Amino acid sequence: MHTILEVYFLPPMAIARLGSSDTPMESFTWTENPSVFGGDMTIIAPQVSLEVREDGSLHPYLPQLIRFRDGKSLRPVAPFFELWATVQSGKDGTIKEVPLTLELLVELGASTENIRYRVTAGNRKASFRTGDPACSYTAMVEVAGNDCKRYPLLAYSRHTAGQAPLVLKDRPIPLGDFQVMRPSGETKLDVDLSQLRVRFTPAKGKVYGPPSAIAGPASPLPPGEAAAPLSEAGRVHEIVQV
Repeated sequence: MHTILEVYFLPPMAIARLGSSDTPMESFTWTENPSVFGGDMTIIAPQVSLEVREDGSLHPYLPQLIRFRDGKSLRPVAPFFELWATVQSGKDGTIKEVPLTLELLVELGASTENIRYRVTAGNRKASFRTGDPACSYTAMVEVAGNDCKRYPLLAYSRHTAGQAPLVLKDRPIPLGDFQVMRPSGETKLDVDLSQLRVRFTPAKGKVYGPPSAIAGPASPLPPGEAAAPLSEAGRVHEIVQV
């Protein structure tokens, strides 16, 4: 019998890339060109990738071709995060790091139903420039470990009385999607599908701004000065999709 000392994600950090295609990028690595005329050039080589099925289960496969776009739409880079645990043996007290799998959960008398994921995504760039927390916008969701639906991360500006929010709650900006993968007891192409995983899919890369952003007129105010939160022309902080 093992005791869990710590639970964490691996990798601890990943880079996602925006893309308007509905199909995410497949996995690849950089390697040396094996051809006679390759010299010191590098090429990309497909690696085992994971297809997410409608029920949230995973299908490992090896792509034959790597596509970066579908027509004019870039494929997003949507990273997976694996759940790992530091466990201690009840027999000899040894400590080791292991993937958190269905088998380990059963050993502990638990299931995916006992797991909760709390996700917070946000954009605070504008608030750093203005010094106003209401100019940031965040999305927060909580998902059960056995809930494999895809949840959108819809962000808006949380604010207090007297603050002008940059993004209204009834007109949120999507920051991507979060989904819990459905584990199974199989191993395919050396991928242990019983391990618990989640996926973050970034947003489409749409552009947002004030209604006048298309025309882009210069501000009539001197540098360093800002208009009042409300004006006769409407909300200064009104944000629309351009």
